[in-house]
Amino acid sequence: MKVRCPKCGLDYPDTFTFCKKDGSRLIRGMRRWPYLIAAAVVPLALAGAYAIKAAPAYMKEHLAVRITGAGVHILSGQPASDLVFHITNSSRIPASLHTVSSVCSISGSEIATVEWTPENHQALAIPANGTADLTANVRVKEVGWRDILRAAGGSGEVVCRGSISVSMLGIRFSRDVSYNSQAW
Repeated sequence: MKVRCPKCGLDYPDTFTFCKKDGSRLIRGMRRWPYLIAAAVVPLALAGAYAIKAAPAYMKEHLAVRITGAGVHILSGQPASDLVFHITNSSRIPASLHTVSSVCSISGSEIATVEWTPENHQALAIPANGTADLTANVRVKEVGWRDILRAAGGSGEVVCRGSISVSMLGIRFSRDVSYNSQAW
């Protein structure tokens, strides 16, 4: 490793301490590979952080969810309901849906929950520029007379709020969702 004079710029073997020309203390040269590694790693880390932050907004723009059907069936002797969701992914990147969970209310009173979790812990694959369907379980709770009268009076809007968990390019995130519809 060589040493260099900071004033005149001459290089000397590492056994020298002072410059022969001007007497300045010689400076040891630094190895450049740690700086090269840092120069390569820092942009990758920043790109990863940006991808984590930008993924929810990107998915909001490219994932569309709509209810395409509903069904009623008997489960353990009790009536049970399902909602069928149609999910469209308009991006060039495939996504995976992990969970859906929301609470539905009429005029502020909770009437039902909508839940979906994948079987065998396998997320629902939504292909790039493709679609997928899922059936979510609806658990209806008891509704009071007051809620029924409000809904029948025309002020009964069904408001469902909750969260979905989605992953894209291995980045998993949750986002709050809300959807409304007129009860009657």
